Order: sequence, then structure tokens, then C-alpha cells
Amino acid sequence: MHDTATATASGRGGPGGGARGDQDLVTDSDLQALLDNHGKALRSGDERKFLTAYDPAATDLVATQRMLFGNLRKIPLTLASFSLSHQSADVDPGPAVSLDVDVSFVHQITGVDVDKVFEGYRWRVTRKAPGAALLVTSVGGTPTHSHYAKYLYYPAPWDQVPLTVIREPHVLLLANPVTASLARQWAGTAELSARQDLAAWGGRPNGAPGFLVTFEDVRTRFYSYWDGNGTGTSWEAAYTMSLPGYSETDGELDRAMGSRIVSYTGSSFYKPGHDPGYMFTHEMAHALVATVGPRSGSRTPLYIVEGFARFMETRHRSAQPFLQDPALAAYVKNGFTGHLPTDGQLRSADDDVAGASYELSLLVYLFIEHKFGSARCFDLVVSAYETPTESGGSAALTKATGMSVAAFEAEWSSYVHQRIG
Repeated sequence: MHDTATATASGRGGPGGGARGDQDLVTDSDLQALLDNHGKALRSGDERKFLTAYDPAATDLVATQRMLFGNLRKIPLTLASFSLSHQSADVDPGPAVSLDVDVSFVHQITGVDVDKVFEGYRWRVTRKAPGAALLVTSVGGTPTHSHYAKYLYYPAPWDQVPLTVIREPHVLLLANPVTASLARQWAGTAELSARQDLAAWGGRPNGAPGFLVTFEDVRTRFYSYWDGNGTGTSWEAAYTMSLPGYSETDGELDRAMGSRIVSYTGSSFYKPGHDPGYMFTHEMAHALVATVGPRSGSRTPLYIVEGFARFMETRHRSAQPFLQDPALAAYVKNGFTGHLPTDGQLRSADDDVAGASYELSLLVYLFIEHKFGSARCFDLVVSAYETPTESGGSAALTKATGMSVAAFEAEWSSYVHQRIG
């Protein structure tokens, strides 16, 4: 954040053709004052004051931001503020002063986030005449340079749709008008999954205190939340997005301080006779450990990541539906090498290979539980997340079991053949 103005109209004629004066400068202090008032209005529940930040002539924008205000007021926030991240030079060729301003919505959802996280907005801020108030004329996401994300942790569901918010003791559920009834139907199941995952975690340090689950019925929105991409596979039923912490001095931190689970309500988990509890437990397991270690260079082997989530699914439900898959039996008979599943196998375009690799990852944890007890399973995942590299994964396996990778594979592969045949 800068201490002096980076955008002025000096050197360009104003309405009367003369040079602009100091009253046309837009300083960081001006912008932060706008943001501070915005945050105070949100925290106090003053909708009128919240909406004064926006150009009243931009009626669609005002309507969207009114929806945003209403949505955010339904969500339990330990803290909520808006902070200036960056501003552009003047982008308006006319007499007005217009800036593209990157704004961090800094917040912490009570009972979900370990500490504060942020969402990146890009506001177009305009001063239409000398001495006039600053007004926001458009709102979008802060663009990124990443191949994986279009925007910086934007948009959230509260930016997109009117929300129904359902609070359970350990899970917060967000739903749109179409999915609200489904969220109510399965809120108890989601809460049970949360309690079971947290009980299994046993109060180990740095885990998530609770969970947020969004119920979404539109695929493009499902894939747009918290990165703006809007595209993905046709089969994915849910995903978990970890969000970095935020510091007033350093901005984005190299550690996740919260996670967001998004569930696609068109998946088979919500069909009659099916149980989304497996899916809730799986995604909550990912969210539970996301805050344990650093985010940079995160290369924790997928067999540890996905195996743990699968293992948590089976803590209170039978593992047999996974282990009795004919494709798994065929793979163990014909394609199993005795080595731990690779990331490439877990991501394979061949559904049989990918599916079998997921279940083999589960069998890593089932073997450790069988030989050493379940506490060692948690030792493995915690150690691997604390050092999120491929070599760190191998070291974590050795630390948890006292065995070299080769010795582990030899005993584990025998266990696999015993369980699967």
C-alpha cells in the first residue's frame, strides 16, 4: 500500500481546459477512508450507509451490493473490514478521475476460520467533479497471473446469489433459492460429519475449528467460487478451497487460515437412496488439515492427501463399498506393482486406474491403523502437511511408521492382496 497518491489528473485539462488542482488528487488516505466507512456500515448493519459507496446511477450495481450486504449480515463474522491493496493510474479519458482499486475484504467466519482470510475485489472508483465524493461505479474480482485462478479468491457465494444461511454447531451451510430445501434436509448429516471428523482429530494443533459448505446447483457457479474459473470436470461432486491468511503489513500469508467446501447438488450423492455424508466427511477432512502447514511449494503426495480423506470417510462408515469394487480387484490382480500410488495414477484419465489408486491410498491408512493404531494415521498426515513436499511425504511415512518406504511397501502390498485378493 502506498503512502502518497499514485493517480492524479495533473497535466490534463479539466472541464474548463485548465489544469486540475489539489482537490482532484485521490490519495490512499481518501480511499482508505471510503473503505473504513464501508466496513463500519457492514459491521453496524447500516445498509443505507453501506450503499452510499456506490454510484446511485449504477442501479444494477446497487442492487447487487444490496444483496451482498444482506448476505454478509446473515454470516457470523468475528471480524470484517476492507483494506486498500493497490490502485491504478487514472483510467478515465474525460474530466472525471477514475481509478481501478484492488480491495481486500478481510474477514474471519466465526467457528470456521482459524484466523482472518481475504477476498480480492477490483473496484472502479470515480470522482466525477472537483471536490465530489468518491463513488464506486463497478465491482469485480482482483485479477491474478495464475493459470489456475482468474481472480483472487473471488467470487464468493455471497457475491452471486441471495443466500439462505443455516447454522449448525460445527458447520455453516450456504444455499441459493433453488438449493435451500436440500441444505435444510441434509444439515443434520453435515453436522454429524463435522462432529465425527473433529472428534477423530482430537484437538491436534492448527486444525480447522469447523466448516463451511455451499450447496450449488449450477455447474458454472460451482466451479467459479473463490477463483472465477467457471470450468472443470463433469463428474466432480465437491471440492475444498483453502484460503490464505491475511496480514495488514504483508497481505497474503503463506498459510491457509480457512477453507470453503462447495457441493454440487446435481451429483449422485443427493439422489434418492444415497447419502452425502460420505462426501461431507471427505471434504471436511481436507478442510481440517489444510491449515496445518505452509501453502508454498505444496506437493504433499496425493496418496497421503486423498487417502486421509477416504480414511476419514470410513471411520464411522464401512470401507467395504470402496474395497469391493470389481475394478479395484481387477487392478490389484493385473496392474498393481506393489508401490504406493503416484500422483499421475490418482489423476489418471483412465477411471479404473484413478479409482483403484484412490482405494489403494485408503488401504495405506487402513494398513497403518491395522499395524500401528489409528493415531499413527494422523501422525502421517500432520507430518506430511507440515512439510508439503514429495520428499517430505516419504519422511512423514517413515516418521509415522518407523519403516523405510521400501519396507513399508513390501508389507503393505501383502496386506493389499490379503484384503482384495
